[in-house]
Amino acid sequence: MARCRLPWSRSVRPAWFFIAWRILGLCRHGTAHACPVRIEMRNGQTLLRSLQADVHPYCLICSGSNPFGLALEFDVLADGSVTASFLGNPTLEGYPGWLHGGMIASLLDGVMTNCLFARGLVGVTADLNVRYRKPIEIGSEMLLRGWLERSRPPLYFMRAELHQENCLKASASAKFLQRNG
Repeated sequence: MARCRLPWSRSVRPAWFFIAWRILGLCRHGTAHACPVRIEMRNGQTLLRSLQADVHPYCLICSGSNPFGLALEFDVLADGSVTASFLGNPTLEGYPGWLHGGMIASLLDGVMTNCLFARGLVGVTADLNVRYRKPIEIGSEMLLRGWLERSRPPLYFMRAELHQENCLKASASAKFLQRNG
């Protein structure tokens, strides 16, 4: 595959360039060929779906097979992070109108797990630290994002955030241990 070229370096590209390539669906270099970044995203999405079905068939967070599950749809971004949106319902509240803290921890853990799936890795949570910053309101859309911070196989250091109304409401850091078999 030929590398796409631009007449200017990345550091001096005008701001309109970055807006245009996102809107037009061009690769990060500005051309419409099969960019390695777009191929990697597609492969990550395929790996994520495959591992969800194989190793998490009844997961409370991501499985559609669990009758009590949330069946969240996770998307892989170009930077390798994973996102999902979620609209809480009253059956998941702790205090009236607020999402239960245990559910918040589960959502953050789930987005980090699916980030590993997008990399073709299966891991179990070895350590999870959640920071509850503000109450999360039921009935208002939440955006989850998880990413790999660093790795020293078989240990993976992950981070996740939960935003609501453009405000960081909760965050987590975790260590995942790669699972064999």
